Parts: sequence; structure tokens; C-alpha cells
Amino acid sequence: LKLVFLPKRYQIVVGPLRYNQDCLATIHNADFMREANFSRAYDIGKVLRPYGSYPAWRAYVCCWAASTTKGLEGDFVECGVNRGSFSRMVMEYIDFRSLNKNFWLMDTFSGLSKEHVSDEEKISGIHKYRYAECYDEVVRTFSGFSNVKIIRGPIPETLVQVNVRSVCYLHIDMNCVLPEIAAAEFFWGKLVPGAIIVLDDYG
Repeated sequence: LKLVFLPKRYQIVVGPLRYNQDCLATIHNADFMREANFSRAYDIGKVLRPYGSYPAWRAYVCCWAASTTKGLEGDFVECGVNRGSFSRMVMEYIDFRSLNKNFWLMDTFSGLSKEHVSDEEKISGIHKYRYAECYDEVVRTFSGFSNVKIIRGPIPETLVQVNVRSVCYLHIDMNCVLPEIAAAEFFWGKLVPGAIIVLDDYG
């Protein structure tokens, strides 16, 4: 038996836990997990991630943001797509095919661009993570969507290819400071009132 003494600011929460993924746990309401529309969208998107499904709360935040902004003027943009799990969930959740909008998917589709990794990030070892080449897979995944634009290449170099005046939904998830700041600055002036930016990276 090992006793662990926690600092006073921590406490052990007695279960059962309603949600426990991605370092987020609660005994309170997690009814989003039983929402039929979200469950369908999540099941479609999670299979695109080869090393396990995305944490459901992160996926639901994206779906909520998309649902909140779909009635606004402007396009959807995701910077840092990888295999497209989040964007595919979002499209299913809000029936993106029926919207008069484009969804811009931007990524190298092969991992981080080493020239954009900062010295601090190199020390942390983030550039050593291996991403598999997935461009062809992404093209197949979104081939049924006529309003999806796939742009391959590193950010910020490819930002000029996004020919859009207004944006209502922006998802930034590139695991690297330089391109994330560049994307935020590029799209900031294009965001319409009420637009939402989802930032995946934290901590």
C-alpha cells in the first residue's frame, strides 16, 4: 500500500466519473456524449485517427463552435488538419454539404516543417514526433464534398492561397508557435462578428 499526500489545492474526487479523457474528468453532466447527432459525427471522424479516437470533449467543442457560427457570413478554415478527423466530424455535425460555404483544409499532410520549429520547441523535442504522409488519404476522405478546398504546404507560405474575404470558423492546431501565430494574424481581419477561433494547443 502506497500513500500519496496531495497538496491542499488538490482533492480526490470520488466517482463514478461521467467523463474521463485527455486529463479532463468530471462527475457532473456529460450529456453531450449521448447526443445522437454528435455520436454519429464522432463515430465517422474518429476512425480517421490511426492511433486512437480523439478525446470527445475536444471534438464536441469543434462541433459546438461550427454549429454556433454556421449561420454567419464567411467560410470555415482549419489550419493543421492531419487526417481530417475534426473537420470531418464538424462537417457531419452541421451538414456542411448543404451550406453555401467553403471549408479550407490547410496542412503539410506530412508533419511539422522543421524550419518553422523554434529553438525552444526543439529543446522540448516536439519536432521529433513522426507524422505519416496522409495527403492522398485526406483527398479521398473529402472527395464527396464539393465545397472543400485542400491546400498542401507549410503555413505561413500557403496562406496567400486562401482566397476568402470573410471567415466565421477558424480551427488552429499545428503544434508549433510560428505558423499558429501567422495563421491567427492572417485571418484576424477576415473574422466576421461572432466568429469563433478554436485553439487546440494548450498547456
